Amino acid sequence: MFPPNHVIGLKSAGGAEVLIHIGIDTVRTKGEGFTSKVAVNEKVKKGQAIIEFDLEGLKRKGYDLTTAILLTSGEAKKLALDTVRQGEPLFEARMEDAERGMR
Repeated sequence: MFPPNHVIGLKSAGGAEVLIHIGIDTVRTKGEGFTSKVAVNEKVKKGQAIIEFDLEGLKRKGYDLTTAILLTSGEAKKLALDTVRQGEPLFEARMEDAERGMR
């Protein structure tokens, strides 16, 4: 979790790394509207909430909530099309030397 809670870094047991950046210019919120649900270096499980944010409040303030999800290490197999539904995998990431991947 990076202040002001609009950027999240995840690392799988196999070493694949993902960066999630919620919104454009949301750094200007100084964290208002974002609530971290995990601590730094906490292990998380599939389906566990990691962040909550006030979607409607941020939209009313004019923020574009386009969210970038970037694989920063490892290789990915694209699974999703342009629109992703809650609970559906976006991509599958694997490290060459990893025993198991991140999904």
